[in-house]
Parts: sequence; C-alpha cells; structure tokens
Amino acid sequence: MRKLLIGMSVSAALLAGCSSSSSTDTTVPQKTTDTAAVTTSVVEISLIVGENTGADMMQTVPLGSSVRITVVNPNGADEIHIHGYDISTGELALGQEAVIEFVASNAGTFDIESHVSEEVVFVLTVE
Repeated sequence: MRKLLIGMSVSAALLAGCSSSSSTDTTVPQKTTDTAAVTTSVVEISLIVGENTGADMMQTVPLGSSVRITVVNPNGADEIHIHGYDISTGELALGQEAVIEFVASNAGTFDIESHVSEEVVFVLTVE
C-alpha cells in the first residue's frame, strides 16, 4: 500500500508539471527602424547682372542644400563661375539665361564672378 501511495504521489507530481502552461513568450521580436524622410532644401537665387548683383550682394545657404542659381546678363555676352566649386554657366550670349545647380557640400564663402568683367556679381556663404 505504501508503494502504491508513493507511486501515485510521483505520478501526480509529474502530471502537474506536464499540464501547467508556461508563460514564456516564444515570439521573436521584430526589429524596427524609423526611417526619417531626408528632405533637402532648395535655395533659388535669381541674378540679373547689373541690376541685383555686386560684391555687396550676399546670401547664406545651409550646408548640404541644393542651390539653383538663374543668371542673365542683359548688357552683354558673359560667363559666370563659382569660385571653390569650379562650376560655370559656360559662354552666354547677350541676354541669354543660364541655370547653375549644385549641392552646397563645401562650407565657406564663395565669390560668383563674371569671366568677362572679372567682377564679383554675388557672394555665397555655405554654413
């Protein structure tokens, strides 16, 4: 009888262990990453040589921004270039409009100059 009681006790303990549910979560966590939309500001500058140009005309743009400069010289043929970026409009006929587009990836102050008159037509600061 004693063996029977011991056997029943062991069996009951084993059954209790088998029937108990585990609260352990086996779900694999999902990796999430927040992807922020990268927005690049576009700075538009319009230059008419002789009207809104000169060494005292300046604008500051954020580092990394896209810059679009529209330039026209109604007074004669010209070529406008940006020192420090080695970007040029190429040769422009009298009154011809050109657009220079670039990313302001270099910090500093840059002269925008006429090849014909060798005058600074605009000063661009990137910071």
